[in-house]
Amino acid sequence: MSGVLGQMFSGYLQAALFKGMDGKGGMSAWRWLFIFDFCLAIPVAIYGFIFYPDTPQNTTAFYLSEREKARSRERIDEEGRTPSGKLNIGVFKRVLTSWQFYTFTLGYSFWTLTAGSYIIQYFGIWLKSLGTYSVPQINNIPTGLGAVNFVFMISTGYVSDKIGRRAPVCFAVGCLLTFCYAVFTAWPTSNSLKMAAFLLSGCYGCYTPLLAGWVNSSCGGDQQVRAFTLAFMVSVGQIVVIPLQQLQFPSSEAPRFSQTHGWVTGLCFVILLTLWTGVGIEVVERLAGKKSQLGKRTDNGEIAV
Repeated sequence: MSGVLGQMFSGYLQAALFKGMDGKGGMSAWRWLFIFDFCLAIPVAIYGFIFYPDTPQNTTAFYLSEREKARSRERIDEEGRTPSGKLNIGVFKRVLTSWQFYTFTLGYSFWTLTAGSYIIQYFGIWLKSLGTYSVPQINNIPTGLGAVNFVFMISTGYVSDKIGRRAPVCFAVGCLLTFCYAVFTAWPTSNSLKMAAFLLSGCYGCYTPLLAGWVNSSCGGDQQVRAFTLAFMVSVGQIVVIPLQQLQFPSSEAPRFSQTHGWVTGLCFVILLTLWTGVGIEVVERLAGKKSQLGKRTDNGEIAV
C-alpha cells in the first residue's frame, strides 16, 4: 500500500516540479525530480538501517528489552513457525517437491504477464495523444488509478480475511480486470468508457498481497519453503514480463498496440490469471492436502491426527 501511495504522490510531485521548478538554476524539471528523490531516499535508508529489527532469533534492536526479544521467540514457537535449521540439501529437496513453489510461481507469472504494472504509463500516453490535457493534468489524472489500487488492496484483504478464502476474491477481481482488458482490446470510440477502464484497471494491484498472504498461510511453519517460494515467484514473474512487455507492449505502439496485439495478449493472460487464482490454486491445495493426509495413515489404516 505504501508503494501505491508513493506512486500516486510522485505524480503530484512531478506536476508541482513542472510548474514551479522548471528552469530554476538552469535545470529542467525532470532533473530537479531526481534531486528531490535523492533527498527523500536518504532518510528512508537511514531509518531502515537503524530501526528495522531483523528477526526474533537475531535481533539487536536497541528499543526491545531482553524480555520482549524472548517473548517474540516464544510466540514464534507457539505458532509452530520455529526456524527449521541451517540451509542444506534437505531444504532444497523440500522446496522443490512442494506444491507451493510451482503453483504460486505460475499464478504470479500470469499476473505480471498481464502487464498491469505498466498500465499507468499507457494511461498517460493515451491522455497525451488526445491533445486536450496539460502536462500537470497528464501527471495527475493517472494517479486516480493508484487510488483505486489502494482501495482494492484494503477491501480485498478485509474480505478475504472475513470469509477465510482468497480464491473467490481473486476470481471477482479477475472478472473486473477482464472487463477492463476487453475494453482495451475493442478500443471503442467512447473516451469516457476507456477512461473508466483505465481507472478500474487499478484493481490489479491487490493480487500481490493476496498471493503473498496465501503463500505465507499455505506454507505453515516452514520458513524455508515460504522464503524460497516468495523469492522465486517474484523473480520469475519479473523475468517473464520483461521480454513480453518489449515485444507486445512497446511504448512506441501505445496506447492501442494494434500492430503487436498487446491488449489481446494481456486479455488472454488476465483470463488465465482469473481461472488459476480463482479455481486452480484451491484445487491444487486440496489435492496436496489429501495426499498429505494419506501419507499420515498409520499401520492399521487410520489417519493419524
